Amino acid sequence: MKHRNGGFLFVLLLVLLAAVILFGFTVLQRRFGDADPGGAQSRTQTVASTRAVALPSPLKLSDGFGYYYSKLSDQEKLVYDVLLAALPAFPKSIEIPPMENLALSEVFQALLRDNPLLFQLSAESRTRQSGAKTEFIPEYRMDQTEYNLRLAELAEICKAILAAVPEQASSVEKELLLHDSLLAGCDYSYTGNPEESTVYGALAEGKAACEGYAKAMILLLGLAGIDSYMQTGDATNSAGKTESHAWNKVLIDGAWYHLDATWNDPVGSGNENGGVTHSFFNLTDGEIRPSHEIIDGDNPCFATQSNYFRYYGLYFTQLDRAAETTIAQKLAAAADAGQTQIEFRLADQPAFEDAKKQLFQKQRIYRILSNADLASAAKISSQTVGYSEHAALYVLRLLPEIK
Repeated sequence: MKHRNGGFLFVLLLVLLAAVILFGFTVLQRRFGDADPGGAQSRTQTVASTRAVALPSPLKLSDGFGYYYSKLSDQEKLVYDVLLAALPAFPKSIEIPPMENLALSEVFQALLRDNPLLFQLSAESRTRQSGAKTEFIPEYRMDQTEYNLRLAELAEICKAILAAVPEQASSVEKELLLHDSLLAGCDYSYTGNPEESTVYGALAEGKAACEGYAKAMILLLGLAGIDSYMQTGDATNSAGKTESHAWNKVLIDGAWYHLDATWNDPVGSGNENGGVTHSFFNLTDGEIRPSHEIIDGDNPCFATQSNYFRYYGLYFTQLDRAAETTIAQKLAAAADAGQTQIEFRLADQPAFEDAKKQLFQKQRIYRILSNADLASAAKISSQTVGYSEHAALYVLRLLPEIK
C-alpha cells in the first residue's frame, strides 16, 4: 500500500485547511483501485481493498486498510461504496440497491468501523421502501456546519501530534509516539455519552471509552502510513470483570500485533500511579488471549520483535546483574527525559516472582536506584520508590522519587 510521508501530510493538511476557509467544504470524491500487489493482500490472508477516500475536510485518509470492507460480499461492498460516497454531503436519504435489513446493518457497521471520521452519524440506521426503490435514511448527531468545524479542529490536533513524530523513525517508534500522545491527552470515560465512542471525543474532548481510543489509533496510525483496524470482543480485567471491549490490530513491518490503548491508560487499567503504561503494546494472540476474546481468525499475531519491552531492551529472562545494569541505565535516561517511571517485563511467572523477591525482599532495588542516580543528571532518590505490576503479563513498573 502507498502512504504519504510525514512532510507531505503536513503540507496537505495546511493546504486543505486553507481551502476550507476560502472556498467552503468540498464534495467527497472517491476513486477505486485494485489491491496493490505489494500491499495487504500479499502480506496477509485478508483481501483488503486499496481505496482512496477524500472527505470534505482538511483530513484525508488515503489507501485505507478497510478490513471490514474486505469481509463484505460484492453486493455489500457496492452498497458500502454508495453510502461512503454520499454521507459526507449530509443527504436526507440515499438510494441503494435492494438488500436485506440484516445485511445492510452489517454494511453500516463495517462503514463505521473502517472510517472513524464518520462520527457525524448515529449508530442507528433505517431504510425506506418505495415500490422497487430502497432508500437508506441516515441519522445525524450534528449538522454539516458543526461536523466540518470539528473536522478542521481534528486536522489541527493531528497535525500537532504528527509534527512530533520524526520522519526517519521506525514504524514501531512512530506507533509508540502516537500511542503515548493519545494517552497523554485522553482520559478514560464511560458515561454513556456517544461522543466517548468517537475519534473526536478521544482527540478533541480528551474523554473516551474503548471504542474512542481504538478509532483514534486508527486515524493517527493511518495518517502515519500504518495499517490498523478495530477488534471487538469480551475482555476480563484484573478484577475479574468481563465487559465488551474494543482494541486494535496493527501491522508493523509486515507482522500483526494487538494494541490495547485503553488498557495502557493508567486510569483505564485501574492503575492511576505514574504515566502511560505499555503492558498491552504489540502483543501476540497467546499473550492477549487470557484477558481478551479474539473473535476473528484473520491476521494472526505471533511475532514478538515489535513488542514494547523486546524492542526497547526491557525484556529479561531473569533479574541478574546484567538486567540490573540495563534497568539502572534505562531509568537514568528516563529521568533525564523528564519521565517518572520505568517498566520492564520478565519472561515467565517464575522469573517474575523471583524478580520481585530479589528487588523488594533482598532489597536489590536500592542498588539499581543508586546506580541510576549516579548515571543521571536528575536527582533520583535511592531510598524511596513505588511500584506496580501487571502480574498476568509479568510486567513491573518502578516509580522512583525524582527531585
